[in-house]
Amino acid sequence: QRRQVAELLALGEMAYLASQTSMRAIDPNSSSPARNGSSPSRASSSMSRTNSARGGGGGPPGGLVGKWLEASWSHPISTSVATSGAMCGLGCGIGQAIAIARGKQRSFEARKLGFFILFGTLISGPLCHFWFKYLHSSKTSLSVKQLILYKMCMDIPHKMSVFGPLFNLLYTLQKLDSKRFKDNFTLNVNLWPFAIWFNYNFVPAQMQEAFASLLPLLWSAALCSKGAVASS
Repeated sequence: QRRQVAELLALGEMAYLASQTSMRAIDPNSSSPARNGSSPSRASSSMSRTNSARGGGGGPPGGLVGKWLEASWSHPISTSVATSGAMCGLGCGIGQAIAIARGKQRSFEARKLGFFILFGTLISGPLCHFWFKYLHSSKTSLSVKQLILYKMCMDIPHKMSVFGPLFNLLYTLQKLDSKRFKDNFTLNVNLWPFAIWFNYNFVPAQMQEAFASLLPLLWSAALCSKGAVASS
């Protein structure tokens, strides 16, 4: 009987070694038996896939977008100023092209383009940076929903009472188009409340200033697409 038990143990050991050898042939990383039915390498790979699917395991995006995001984090004020000026200029160019194609403007106006670039660089960009800096540094004891509501209640009147009238004043002083007060006010009412709501509800806090610096592209393009009454 002892001899039979020894033979059975020897056969069991041989079967175990054979199974381990076959597992190594299939998966070289499975050198040790897993207690939960899977090897640590498989568990870690499945966890990494899960994190990647949820957006937590990937790195920052590459290319131009990645460089812009990195610059927004490392040099926020200069990036906000440059982005705002570039977006205002690009939007003005797109808007004027639309106005010319629709027959609302005779020719391209370089003076208007320069005004929008200077407004975005010298006024909109710095104003946006310091305003977001103030919003993010105040009322930190509020809950998330309360903080979002507080920022929206502060930002919407700011855009409507400071940003819009200041633009209208400078635009009129330049004698570019003195009849666009109504268009600018209507655009501000339609654009900024929705953009502010989206920014504070769906954009991470560290990205809200960068997102806001892109909005002048839509704003200037929509405003300039109306054409220039004074030159038409």
